Amino acid sequence: MIFISSGHVTYSCLTSELSQGATWLYEWSFGHRLDFTKEQILSGIWECLDALDNMVLSLMGCENRECVVLSHLNGDPDLDVKLCEAIKLHMLAAAINLHTDNNNGSSVPLFAMIMFARHSSLTPKDLLKNHLNPVGDTAGLEQEAKVIL
Repeated sequence: MIFISSGHVTYSCLTSELSQGATWLYEWSFGHRLDFTKEQILSGIWECLDALDNMVLSLMGCENRECVVLSHLNGDPDLDVKLCEAIKLHMLAAAINLHTDNNNGSSVPLFAMIMFARHSSLTPKDLLKNHLNPVGDTAGLEQEAKVIL
């Protein structure tokens, strides 16, 4: 079973970072497919995280998950983008926590040390700019950015 934090936990992590001066979070692009201005970034972040939480809740104990997912996706033309952005936001929050732990000398998984050793993702800000924001820009998984180790 895969565990994803609730939207509340991730939202709290991101707003905490903002309150500590991480204004780079306002550079979140929403795959260039959702129209949130810089002033609406926090409400956009919340909307995406809430969409994923609601999807998960609607599937709990459900026997016909495929039909429920199809119904939700067909009922909201932006839901697929919101779900993708929510996953990316959860990834960013996890990366922020891993980066903080690593900088404080705590033990972190090897992948976290490698991720933050790359010049394109030395910090969570770099990860957002160079890796997370581009995902979804083309509406496909193919990406222009090259990963450099």
